[in-house]
Amino acid sequence: MSTTEQHTGFPRSGSLEADGPVEVGTVPRRPGAAVGRDRAAAPGRLDALTGIRFVAAFSVFMFHVSLVVFDPFANTSVRGVFSDMFANGGWVGVSLFFVLSGFVLTWTAGPRVPVLAFWRKRLLKVYPTHAAAWAITMIAVPGTGVAVALANLALVHTWIPDHSFFMSVNSPSWSLCSELLFYLLFPFFLPLVRRIPRRMLLGALVALVLSTLLVQLVAQALPSKPLAPEGYPISVSRYWLEYYFPVFRLPEFLVGMVVCRLVRETRLLKINVGLAALLALGGYVLDSFVPFDLSLVTVELLPIALLVGALANAEQGRSTRLLRSRLFQWLGNVSFGFYMAQAPVVIYLRLTVMHHQLYGVGEALAVTAGLFVTTLALGAFLHHCIEMPVMNRWARSRKALRTKGATS
Repeated sequence: MSTTEQHTGFPRSGSLEADGPVEVGTVPRRPGAAVGRDRAAAPGRLDALTGIRFVAAFSVFMFHVSLVVFDPFANTSVRGVFSDMFANGGWVGVSLFFVLSGFVLTWTAGPRVPVLAFWRKRLLKVYPTHAAAWAITMIAVPGTGVAVALANLALVHTWIPDHSFFMSVNSPSWSLCSELLFYLLFPFFLPLVRRIPRRMLLGALVALVLSTLLVQLVAQALPSKPLAPEGYPISVSRYWLEYYFPVFRLPEFLVGMVVCRLVRETRLLKINVGLAALLALGGYVLDSFVPFDLSLVTVELLPIALLVGALANAEQGRSTRLLRSRLFQWLGNVSFGFYMAQAPVVIYLRLTVMHHQLYGVGEALAVTAGLFVTTLALGAFLHHCIEMPVMNRWARSRKALRTKGATS
């Protein structure tokens, strides 16, 4: 096991691959579809979903800081409360961002998706930031073997059922492997999802949520020992299959796609944002009381779907005003960089610089705030100096580049 693997302790966290403000695309209507109920062509933006990215990103960050290897609190009672508060933040954040990915890509897709151009744009969106964070982590926390490091750099490491691989280098990058698989399949999933009869959309949503239980049934065939090094009550092989194996994370992306159609074409998810948030909070709390396998994805997935749908439907309402503010728009847009910066910052500062020193409550809160500010600063750098320049230079279509050249 490499130095990075020994120290990361970042077992579950979300992929915060940001797409900027969410704008409406177009979806072809089925013959005879009711125009009044199909809002696919309605103008507008979903800034609330941009803002909610940072809420999820922050909960993931606090989950990471609350892990025993990084927790700065000396008082054992306070440490226990701190850990309990954020114990579920990592895997709840993961599902939220996977659902958001499915929703946003479906929302912005036109009648036809140019496959090669789509793949190119998605790769340019995530890979440069990943490569930069990988390099920073390799420098800040050296000691990873060549094979493990290269597998992580190539984003194939979660296809390998070896803990030293799927939890390697900048370990939160594991979720990008699942994102890339979804990007690969999205152009083929989209027409299938669009063909689902409107009356069957809600049933499709429920079926996708229940399909996560099948993953746990399959995992029961795997050995129950050895247990995961993180101390969770699950074997390494089951932990990998249920949580890290990219194929078994696809239902969450598909849930986002179905939720997008439900928002556009029905009123079934037009529910109060406060109620949806309470349901999501209830799922978060319930995760602490159900069998560990259920807490990974299943319990929170439906509440997350309802929350995303409620936020999308309430875009112009008072309940989403804070998420639509300029501050939260900026935070949402830098959240992918913020996510990718967490491991190198927290590992380096807490273990290399502070040597895992514990502090009184006031000092520990100051340490946590310092970790947050430093991570946010590095995340903003990754967004503004790497992600956006790459996207502006290479991710736009040739037609757009020719138009710019002709008018400049």
